[in-house]
Amino acid sequence: MTNLILTFFLFTYCGEKAPGIKPDIVGKPVAEIMLYNIKVDYPIEEISFSEFIDSVKFIKLETTELCQNINSVLFINQEMIVLDKVRDNILVFDSDKNYIRKIAKKGQGPGEYLNIASCNYDNERETLIIHDNLGGKLLLYRTTGEFIKEISVKIAKGREIINIGAIINLPNGNYLCYNNALYKDFGKYSGLWEIDKDGNFVKNLLRYDVTVPAVFTPNNPTFQPLTDGTIAIRDAMHHDIYHYNTGEIKKYLSYEIKDSKLIKHQGKPFLNQPILSCIGSHESNNYILTHWKDENGAFIFGLYNKNQNKVKFTDAFKDSSLDVIWSLENISSNKDSIILVSLSGTKVMQILNGNTVSEQTKNILNSFIKGMNEDEIKNMMPIIEVLYLKKS
Repeated sequence: MTNLILTFFLFTYCGEKAPGIKPDIVGKPVAEIMLYNIKVDYPIEEISFSEFIDSVKFIKLETTELCQNINSVLFINQEMIVLDKVRDNILVFDSDKNYIRKIAKKGQGPGEYLNIASCNYDNERETLIIHDNLGGKLLLYRTTGEFIKEISVKIAKGREIINIGAIINLPNGNYLCYNNALYKDFGKYSGLWEIDKDGNFVKNLLRYDVTVPAVFTPNNPTFQPLTDGTIAIRDAMHHDIYHYNTGEIKKYLSYEIKDSKLIKHQGKPFLNQPILSCIGSHESNNYILTHWKDENGAFIFGLYNKNQNKVKFTDAFKDSSLDVIWSLENISSNKDSIILVSLSGTKVMQILNGNTVSEQTKNILNSFIKGMNEDEIKNMMPIIEVLYLKKS
């Protein structure tokens, strides 16, 4: 089996004096987890789903040819707004899981997009915000499908257009923007910065002066809104998690990898070999769940409990009284008290043919595919598994 090779870019900068290897932001971390090797520094423990999950629910949306992949779900009033970034569609379903409408369409005209990088919701203004990364703009819509306006967020450097990696709206009407560019190359559009409601630059909050080592984990959402108004920010370069609230950003959690291979190669152009790295993270309620891959390609899972200020690692979650169907296909949402998991038709068939869940769960899944043939099951819209998290 071929291991996933993670490329680590090691940058040095000989211009103005940098403050250090990593950005130093106001506020001390709640926890700083130093890792040489997870299995050495932190013993692999047993973690049962019942330690952090309270209950499980399954949602089967009305199957539509417009969507076969679910990247994020927004729960707004009695509706569910689903983003499929593979097919570049935003679909609306009612409380009975029936398809209602599609919002916006692909194209180059007013209100149209080239691709959808993300879709967020502004509660104060009751507005959907679609980030068209390739088009360099934000599209504002009502959930009814009514187009409001678009905002240009193109950043030009000479003849080059800089794509913004991620954007999220703020309560004051402004937006946070993020990319992993170095300050010496992109200036104030490095790291994290704020723009106003018209797309004008306001201030930089986190800039990348020096990034040694740099670790790219692009499969995770950069921004995650929490229900208390805080925005969790995953620093894709360093395994750090920041919290933004009312104009202030502080480092909340840091996973510092002190691998000897990284230290040995520091200052060289890049390091291209298997090494311990975080490939996924999800913050919800009082927990931060992380997915790791070690130098041998094996998966490890981390569970950080905020209340206890404690982290545990396991190579596989243990069975419990809950019939959780675990998958790395997490779906982002605007609720931080749940974790959403995507179950494709192929995954459902594997579950039904195996012995990993109870007969009760199999009966639920069977009810979703009743009357469908094998090809229809494989091509159906994924079933959404909702994992309700414990409060403490």
